[in-house]
Amino acid sequence: IAAGIFIVKKDGKLLVCHPTNHSANFWSIPKGKVEEGESHHEAAIRETYEETNINFIDINNSHYNIHSLDPVNYGHKKKMIYPFVYLETHDSQLSWDSIEIKCNSNVAIERGGFPEMDAYRWVTLEEARLMLHDTQVKCIDRIIELVKENSVVID
Repeated sequence: IAAGIFIVKKDGKLLVCHPTNHSANFWSIPKGKVEEGESHHEAAIRETYEETNINFIDINNSHYNIHSLDPVNYGHKKKMIYPFVYLETHDSQLSWDSIEIKCNSNVAIERGGFPEMDAYRWVTLEEARLMLHDTQVKCIDRIIELVKENSVVID
């Protein structure tokens, strides 16, 4: 079981991450395994911090609306991802330029010990459809609905 967060800025851009040692056109949202004793949401927040350095525990909740999406099967229906959407509010004063987006975690030493992520991009939701794994693309239509409901302008 995995959990992750679609981070959408008030300009409608979504953060995508490039996993180290994957093909150049393979991108993902920050996500990872749910550890024993963790809720899906707690795991999504932890994984996001580990993979992006964005610490939603320290960011004031008034900057974003949180939405839980339906879980999605992946990996031949043997795995589940529990996605969340963190949608920045239109009146947010959050300064994204002040947040250093970087990877805080490495893969296991026996797998090489390299950083889990090696690149980041803010993309439109339509660009994300072409970049993300099919299981994550399944969430885009619902995210677009949420963006519209929250009066966020999409580029």
